[in-house]
Amino acid sequence: MLKKIYKKLKSKSAKKNTVYFITFHKTASSYFSDYILKQIIGLKHNDIASQIFQNKILESIDLKADNTIYGPIRLSLDEGPIYKHFVLPLLQQNILKKSKIICFIRDPRDIIVSFFYSQAYSHIISDNKEIRELQLKNREYALQLGIDKYAIEKTDFFIKKFNILIDILEKNNNAILLKYEDMIYDFEKFYQQINDFVALPAESKEIIYQDTRPKNEGIYKHRRDGKKGGYKSELKEETVKIIDDKLKKTLEFFDYQ
Repeated sequence: MLKKIYKKLKSKSAKKNTVYFITFHKTASSYFSDYILKQIIGLKHNDIASQIFQNKILESIDLKADNTIYGPIRLSLDEGPIYKHFVLPLLQQNILKKSKIICFIRDPRDIIVSFFYSQAYSHIISDNKEIRELQLKNREYALQLGIDKYAIEKTDFFIKKFNILIDILEKNNNAILLKYEDMIYDFEKFYQQINDFVALPAESKEIIYQDTRPKNEGIYKHRRDGKKGGYKSELKEETVKIIDDKLKKTLEFFDYQ
């Protein structure tokens, strides 16, 4: 009898393997969705955000399916259907504090600058009417402000979003924190970290390496050059000082200079 109970519990435990990939916009998150997350051995990839963006109707969303990796879950949202139906429920139900999670970040200053170019020029317009209206409104606003005023204004927004991630990391003992900068400048470290946490097929290593090398594709391309510290050449010195001062605690927590 005890053997049967143990076997049943073991079988049930083996089936349960749900992982969540948490990140922000402008961190190569689309590439994770398009390739990396699909390669993870033993897990089915579910990109709910992409389905909503493409205006595919989701009558009900299962946020806890077994043997599934969910993501990207972009914390840099605070409105719209992706936020309301996907990101917010995950936060409200504390799922991200109790589950196996991969967190992927980038220097917030580079995120902010890249976010400006994405909103102002390059992001693909959604087929979803509500998202499309938000995008066009945000595009007009970004162009009106200009990059420096936009960067200063968005800094407070990203501090709040990074604080959400800090809270998740401090309360979750089954989490890994990966950095965009390691993926670009210390690939061996990055690949070993993710491969130790969730197994990838051996042949994926070279493909990911080649696909993630920086490329300069211009302001109207969704993917820009991806280099570290690019914000310094895009923003005025006084702007950099303002956002550095605002971001001090965030930068220190995540070990950015």
